[in-house]
Amino acid sequence: MGTEDVDTSEGGSEEAAQLAETNRSAQVGAKAGRVVRIIRLVRLIRLFKLYKQAQQQLEKAERLREELEQEEVDEQLESLLHERKMKELEKLGGTDADGEFEIPEETKVGKKLSDLTTRRVIMIVLVMMFTVPLFSQDSYVDTTKKS
Repeated sequence: MGTEDVDTSEGGSEEAAQLAETNRSAQVGAKAGRVVRIIRLVRLIRLFKLYKQAQQQLEKAERLREELEQEEVDEQLESLLHERKMKELEKLGGTDADGEFEIPEETKVGKKLSDLTTRRVIMIVLVMMFTVPLFSQDSYVDTTKKS
């Protein structure tokens, strides 16, 4: 009986050691599993951030593309309006084919009127130059003091 007790007690300590070792390896495995889950979570978060950045860049590119298209449409409308105005001016005789304004020739009556107006303006300016000093007070009153 005593030998069986010893065998059992030795077997029990071996079992306890084996259980402790198994427990330690389970704890290490669980800890490794938690670390792996955390690493996966961090990688997933990084992937999500990259996805959001890619989405933002795509949206920005789309907005820029729409703005460029709108600017092109605006430029096309502007050029069409300019062409229409130029055609209307050509019909009215205001411009030539190059889009430069033509200066119409002056008629004989227009030449005579402009010549007459220029002469009158020159005469009025000369008369004013000679008559303005006559209207100053200094020309009629002696401002020097006599002692």
